[in-house]
Amino acid sequence: MFGHPLRSTRDANLGALILGTDQPLTPSQNSVVSSAVGLLELLVRQRTSGSLAPSQLATALLLHPDSLASGGTRHINGLRDLLAQSTSSTRSAPLRVVQGIKAEQGTWPAGESPVRELLQWRRLFDTKLVEITDYGFAAVTRLKVDDALVSEVERLGWRLVIGDATELAGLAGAYQRAASLRSRVQGSGQSVRVDDVTWSVAGLLGRSAGTMLATRLLEPVLAQEPDRISSQLGLLKSWLGENGNWDATAKVLGLHRNSVRRQINALGELLAMDLGSAQVRAELWIALQYVDGLEDGIVQMPQDR
Repeated sequence: MFGHPLRSTRDANLGALILGTDQPLTPSQNSVVSSAVGLLELLVRQRTSGSLAPSQLATALLLHPDSLASGGTRHINGLRDLLAQSTSSTRSAPLRVVQGIKAEQGTWPAGESPVRELLQWRRLFDTKLVEITDYGFAAVTRLKVDDALVSEVERLGWRLVIGDATELAGLAGAYQRAASLRSRVQGSGQSVRVDDVTWSVAGLLGRSAGTMLATRLLEPVLAQEPDRISSQLGLLKSWLGENGNWDATAKVLGLHRNSVRRQINALGELLAMDLGSAQVRAELWIALQYVDGLEDGIVQMPQDR
């Protein structure tokens, strides 16, 4: 019987390899055993450090939350190392924040054990940094989260917000950017990548919510005959696009300024809105971005795709 201890870099005992044989090992067999011990020691060290790293990282950040901004180089590099070990990554590798939202219809078992769920996400995203939240889950991962992984998660009945690449100091901001898109995912039922989003009000609002806004604000206009709808929305869009300037709008539309003023006032009464309010104008302008077919004289409310 041969016992080979598996030790840490600081010579702490992490385990042992026990071999039994009915005859002495040959020199070549001893070489194989030595190589196996070295590889096993490396694996055990990685597993041990990776398992301990999340609690060390959490403790450091809980007790010293300002350390990211005020900590010295040595301290910050230590946190980066702990973060890398927690995500099976390297200190310089980019990370992503991923947020998962449960779809209304999915195959994930009802009443699934939180522990099993946590382990599932840790396995799929190859990270130990996962939390279960009121909306679903959040994870920090080194993975780019490719289409194959997204499809696998979606088959389980979940939708994802996939954050942009960042590092330790940018994780909080990355989480906030991802969180700002959760309502869009909940409304559309489609996963989204932060990198693919246009960072404007219309881009963040999303098509589903934008369509709802347009339907609600423009309902009195949309309830009219198609020709009337096209004419009034075209007038409104031109007037808002010219910042409420009567002469500029009249020139664009080929109308007299008094005619523009009269029709805009009539639109304000129809919508029951004060078109002199900057906030009202802004909301109407955003709503108009979600009404298709103005150029063709046919107004169609866009459908989610």
